[in-house]
Amino acid sequence: MAKYTLKDGDSRSISMNDSIRVEAFEIGAGGARIELEIIGEGADFSRIDKMYYIIHNITERATIQVKPSGAATYGQRTEIRLNISNGEDTVSFPRVLIDGAEDSSERLAELTAESGRLRLDAFGSSEGVGITDSAREVRSKMRRAAVNDAELKNATAIIDSSSSMQVNVNNAALDLVAKYINALADSFSGFIATDGRERTDQHVVSELRSFIRGVIEAGADRVGQRRWRSEDLSANSSLFIYVTDSPTAQMLEGDIPSVVIVVSPIAKQEVELAKVTAGDHAVAFVVIDAEAVEKQGSEFNQDLARLSDQVAEMLKEEY
Repeated sequence: MAKYTLKDGDSRSISMNDSIRVEAFEIGAGGARIELEIIGEGADFSRIDKMYYIIHNITERATIQVKPSGAATYGQRTEIRLNISNGEDTVSFPRVLIDGAEDSSERLAELTAESGRLRLDAFGSSEGVGITDSAREVRSKMRRAAVNDAELKNATAIIDSSSSMQVNVNNAALDLVAKYINALADSFSGFIATDGRERTDQHVVSELRSFIRGVIEAGADRVGQRRWRSEDLSANSSLFIYVTDSPTAQMLEGDIPSVVIVVSPIAKQEVELAKVTAGDHAVAFVVIDAEAVEKQGSEFNQDLARLSDQVAEMLKEEY
């Protein structure tokens, strides 16, 4: 029997027969009240138990997803891995991290009939497909804090395009900036990033990183800072995310909560000064200096969890 392992977005074709085995396994602590379901036209199947089906035939297309059983919610940090086998080939799908506070269905795979064969398309938790693990962490914190995410408008990232950013923001720091913004953005109804002139609505890490790098390079020869235009964005924003090497007073005022990501060799000192002038404004700070870049692989999730708690608390007051 041949065995194949898919990554997010991968596909594999296997031969169709009347006994395609579909089974999901919980990874981790276990005990979550969850079940598989198959949705689609032209799908003939039998349910063996809550995590195990036999597909007899598919004439068109079907989606395999997991959902909480009854009125339950997913267990915290629950992970699921799906296997599909026709008796000759076994295909393992990428694991999916299921947010501990959500109760919506999570898509695992799509099956499409193609001339006597079955094409299997994978969906998982990594960047580029669905929602990243980091974004799930933030979204979970929002819901645990009882933030009504249906009322959340845009997360708006405002990028400092002053010339000093070219000096203070290297590629490693930029990667970390993009990861933070991506994690925050998925909890909102929309997203834009702008420097006051150029803008993007993409927050996949690679695309966001490219956009921010372009903004910084375009401002490399500029003297001073470009004036922030946050007042033009307030009506459609629930959170401002500033990316700067030196916080300004305008970032620390207004009615909209903000996250200020400070990228600089002296980011800690910049944040301490900004906290003095922030007053009662709802603001959370992120320090990105050489130490933060060096430790990002091991401590990013811990830092993000702390930031998520702060953001959830700020938004709870508004939503």
